[in-house]
Amino acid sequence: MKPKIAISDIRDEINQIRHTNPRLKDDGAFVCWFLRAFLVDSDEAAVKALTGDTGDKGIDAIFPDDKARQVNVIQGKFRHSLGESSEKRNDVLSFAELANFPWEDKDFQNDYYSKLDPLVKDKMEQLVELVRRRKYELQFYYVTTGRISETIRREAAARVRNAQGAVTITILDSVRVATIFKDYQEGVAPAVPSLSLKIAAEGAIVTEGVIHRFDSEKSIESWVFSMTSIDVGEMFKRSGIRLFARNVRVTWRRSGWRNRPLSIAGFEIYT
Repeated sequence: MKPKIAISDIRDEINQIRHTNPRLKDDGAFVCWFLRAFLVDSDEAAVKALTGDTGDKGIDAIFPDDKARQVNVIQGKFRHSLGESSEKRNDVLSFAELANFPWEDKDFQNDYYSKLDPLVKDKMEQLVELVRRRKYELQFYYVTTGRISETIRREAAARVRNAQGAVTITILDSVRVATIFKDYQEGVAPAVPSLSLKIAAEGAIVTEGVIHRFDSEKSIESWVFSMTSIDVGEMFKRSGIRLFARNVRVTWRRSGWRNRPLSIAGFEIYT
């Protein structure tokens, strides 16, 4: 059995990032690592997405993914232990409340911009342009080596659901961070973006839709369904080689089977 991930392992990685980028503090280096491990394909892209250490209003990075037509907004907290510190409710919910920012009126937005570092202001204006005008999806990530209660998670999700557009929030605590770090150490490619998987209902092979199985002993769920090669090709156009990562787990939520999406490992599946 491979050893468990310890906070010292993540600390070593952060120190290496800070050695290359001395201006970064611990939280910034932690977010830089998360970007490289989970969302972007190069160190340069990860550093470029960072917003800096001051005047960022709780936003540590903004990464527009043009292939996925998605804007990723990240807030990261590097605690000095894994899972021992609890995140503050106000920190998580304040971050989640930004979900509706692209649809706020100009006066509200300008007041918000006036308190931002110029770099962050430029990134936020680009975010609004992409989400409002070009219909990009908006994805929030709250990433911490601490822990977050289920109550806070539900509250954050509820606030994001009130947004006027396509917005989701993913909360990654110490357990998920340790899993991501292990995959990162083993050379697993960054996770795929959210993708819509269109189930093939016609063709030579006729199915009844999604085949669902659940292993009660290991608590593992699996789904089997058919797709056309054209739709798979479109997925590759958006995600590239990341589509074939050995471990593509991101997050999943279940919202129903008929005519509504089911998200598995970052994918949206339509029946």
